[in-house]
Amino acid sequence: SLQALAAALKDSQAVVRQKAADALGAIGPEAADAVPALAQALKDTEAGMRMKVADALGSIGAKAHDAVPALEQALKDAEAGVRREAAGALGKIGESAKDAVPALALMLKDADAKIRTAAAAALGDIGPAAKDAVSALLQVLKDGEALVRRQAADALGRIGRSGSEVVAALVQAIGDKDGSVRVSAVAALGRIGPSAGDSVPALAQTLNEGDAAVRQEATKTLGRIGVMNEKALLLLVQALKDKDAATRESAAKAVGTVASSGAVPKDVLQSNINLLKDADAEVKKS
Repeated sequence: SLQALAAALKDSQAVVRQKAADALGAIGPEAADAVPALAQALKDTEAGMRMKVADALGSIGAKAHDAVPALEQALKDAEAGVRREAAGALGKIGESAKDAVPALALMLKDADAKIRTAAAAALGDIGPAAKDAVSALLQVLKDGEALVRRQAADALGRIGRSGSEVVAALVQAIGDKDGSVRVSAVAALGRIGPSAGDSVPALAQTLNEGDAAVRQEATKTLGRIGVMNEKALLLLVQALKDKDAATRESAAKAVGTVASSGAVPKDVLQSNINLLKDADAEVKKS
């Protein structure tokens, strides 16, 4: 029972406590009644146990919102693994963890790149409620580690703030030396949508990018911006002739999405129709 597992979190044997934490995590949201006991167990003397407890709270998700203060304290744990798991748990709790946003923003300065990555990911998971961390995330876009930069770009897109400073920073990130960062930056601009119209010139350059993944993401983003931006529509037409079939497919889908708004010039619609002649079956389905 939950009561027995919660009691086992205080067992004298570390292995028993850890198995109890694992079991509660495996139960997930239905273990919500054990959240108070798990929150208390974040003070366990064993670092491994504290990591498992944080992980269990993350598995319970939004129903573990009462543990946010305890998890916020765990962000200061001496063990990097505990800090990382605590950040992850706060992200899984989501919007209800917004009180921990300032503490997570501070973690973006942690000496451990894995911690910085986890903090950025958590802020992205919290979403729009993490808007106060935007300035800190903009700084992390210049981090020395590509994984951190990628996660920061992703978080900015998920938080969805469309200020000119955010758009300008993401446009700069489109030129990052790491392909995964470029993809995340382009995707983030897509989430921001029509108000990211200033990014169109930079997105146009990505259509000549050697990395097909970047080009594919760019076509999706141009489609989202294209609802309000005629230049983006023209760029999508060019992408319909991309050498990569998957990119052509993405472009076709993007044009189709924009076409549903009824604001697409006839020549753009004709280009989409002509694409049906493409030899790639997946492109035809679009």
